[in-house]
Amino acid sequence: MIPTATHRQDVYIGEGLVDTDELDDFDEGDDHYNKSSRKVLDYLAIDVAERYLDDIYREDEAGDNTDSDGGSLSNDEAPNAGNQGLPAIWRPAIMKLNEEEVSSNQFDQKAPKETDRKKKTRTDKELAWQKVRQCLIEEEHQAALRHDHRSPYNRIKPVDESSPSSQDFRLPPEKLRVLSPPLWATAKVAPTVLSSFKTFSAAQDLGDTMEAFNKLMLDCGLSGVKMEEPWHMYCHIRTAVPAARKRVCIIGAGPVGLRAAVETVLLGGQVVVLEKRANFIRENMLHLWPWVVQDLASLGAKILFSHFCKSKMYFHVSTRQLQVILLKVALLVGVTVHTSTEFQSLVPPSLDGNGNAFYSVATQPQIPVTEFTAVLGASGTNDKLSKSAGINRFVFSRKEALGVVCYFPNLGTIEETKVKEFSWTANLKSYMLDKMRKVGLDLENIVYYRGEMHYLVMTPKRQNLLDRQVVKVNHHSPKDLIVNENVNQSALHEFAQCVVDFAGIPRRSEFTRVNLFDFSARTRADKAANVLTSHGKKLYVGLIGDLLLEPLWHEGVGTCRGFLGALDSVWMVTQIGKKSDEQLLADREVAYRVMQRLAGHRRDDMQKNVRKYTVDPRSRYTVTFPQLH
Repeated sequence: MIPTATHRQDVYIGEGLVDTDELDDFDEGDDHYNKSSRKVLDYLAIDVAERYLDDIYREDEAGDNTDSDGGSLSNDEAPNAGNQGLPAIWRPAIMKLNEEEVSSNQFDQKAPKETDRKKKTRTDKELAWQKVRQCLIEEEHQAALRHDHRSPYNRIKPVDESSPSSQDFRLPPEKLRVLSPPLWATAKVAPTVLSSFKTFSAAQDLGDTMEAFNKLMLDCGLSGVKMEEPWHMYCHIRTAVPAARKRVCIIGAGPVGLRAAVETVLLGGQVVVLEKRANFIRENMLHLWPWVVQDLASLGAKILFSHFCKSKMYFHVSTRQLQVILLKVALLVGVTVHTSTEFQSLVPPSLDGNGNAFYSVATQPQIPVTEFTAVLGASGTNDKLSKSAGINRFVFSRKEALGVVCYFPNLGTIEETKVKEFSWTANLKSYMLDKMRKVGLDLENIVYYRGEMHYLVMTPKRQNLLDRQVVKVNHHSPKDLIVNENVNQSALHEFAQCVVDFAGIPRRSEFTRVNLFDFSARTRADKAANVLTSHGKKLYVGLIGDLLLEPLWHEGVGTCRGFLGALDSVWMVTQIGKKSDEQLLADREVAYRVMQRLAGHRRDDMQKNVRKYTVDPRSRYTVTFPQLH
């Protein structure tokens, strides 16, 4: 059962405007009013993010009941209903004011000639309101002074001490000009901006999203406008350490690479993402851990994709859809994305006059030459970075593992929605695998997710593929076994159809993809990061995602590990210049070891309270980070 907002009492990523440890000091003491005033603060502290995160754990309500008789209040009932939700210490004064309001209204009706008395009554009412308000402000301020001066509440000005303009929630135009003079002078919003934003929001591919974003920028009058800092759209990054004046190149626009890009920019860095593809084509489903769902929701995933994690049984999303979501967020916060651009190599500094005096990257086609503080590799198993960075990747598992993946469009019919998603493994639901063997389907694991596609992935046994003539020749090497020339495509499609029929999934369209693949040889890196030095210049290099550690797909840990590694690498970048290089690499190595031990049934090294996770690894891991001297 997913806990509701009332059960979750902890703070999520970046929620640190007020130190919760210092709030304990504020609550101490026997002063009755101190406790009452804290209730006032609790009442006023409405956590919008909490309410939003609750939406991802429940289906959208069908219909609108706001117009029903039971949900409406008459004019006479509304004031009383409103008073019920107010703190107890306010009610006597407000009840008195309501009585005076009623008396004033009756007086207006019965004695319209006594205008002066009516005005005096209203003046008394306003004075009473001011007294109540002033009393609360003064006593709250006095209570704060009785405690440690470090309390964040002492740094908040009472309302009366604030400037007159700060009491108005709307900034006047002259203030907007002061805040952003270049933007104010050049921004000319086109009438088609709403249409452009809808097109951007509806885009479902890499090229379409980039084109729609450029049109949106043009219609907003922001094309060519240089911002002094990236757009900090999300308020959950409050306590993070800034990465200002740091330029980072990220290789690969997969989910992990884009997540690292977003985090770096939100911390003040400048990010360039290189993506060799022109389209997002991967429809394979990714299993998401709850903290990953909350992390993505805080970045607006449900706004950009309304069907995000609406499944009642499993949290999952297709790789393509997750890439589109994160790409939109990345573009909105100021990440530079180069599509159809492939990373070639690192270019060290040169002092002979023919090259650059700093580290840069060679690409095809070549992007503008830029000095980078760090380069993060997130290109999956297509690796051109690790060797030149002094990082060794090797095969750590050679246990034979064959897989079949198939998916086809979900048309959303009633019959399709009735089919339940499932995950059957040898350890769980093994009796279902026994039933499949009786009909000639010998599998070790099978997972079915339903989204925009009906998605199935399974691990058949070699002998079963031979018996059903899916493979022609029984080659010893799994790599040779699955080559196209050795696979009977018609038999493979028949095999997939038998699985679909057994699961009771109605297929109303052709298979989009049916593929046999081998994931027997899984690789990982001997270290997560390294520091290159040449001619007095440094370059910090890190690996994240599958390039760092290939997961076993049916364990469902790939995205979780990838996001953890992305945050760990971004943290390393933020600490450059604040810690020694040796300390940076040591901290990154500790976090990498935690990732290697992490599994669905093994989470001992992870903090229990996932809603306190931040970019700082100490908020996520229970292990001790050694301090080097």
